[in-house]
Amino acid sequence: MENDKLLDAFRDICRKEGSVCLVGPDSYSHFAELSDTEMETLLVDLTHANALSINRMVVTEPCAATDEALITFMQRLLRLVFHGYVTINNDGSMGCFSPEGPPPT
Repeated sequence: MENDKLLDAFRDICRKEGSVCLVGPDSYSHFAELSDTEMETLLVDLTHANALSINRMVVTEPCAATDEALITFMQRLLRLVFHGYVTINNDGSMGCFSPEGPPPT
């Protein structure tokens, strides 16, 4: 993944907080097999959880974010979900984790 040093620091912080998520073939398959409706729900939830960041990207002058920048932002969030770094909690907030287990193949 991109920014390995940043992700290593993220993992270390999560481990110190006891926030660990076991990952492996089942978790990766689950993500890959989401229906269109489930993926849409995930995207909406991620958008709500990151509304402040997205709003800043859109309205910041002198150059508001392009469609491509917003797409890249959402793709990165989905990648973090897929790898087990983040999840959406029942209250709509994002939960942060240190994924432990084999990487996807």
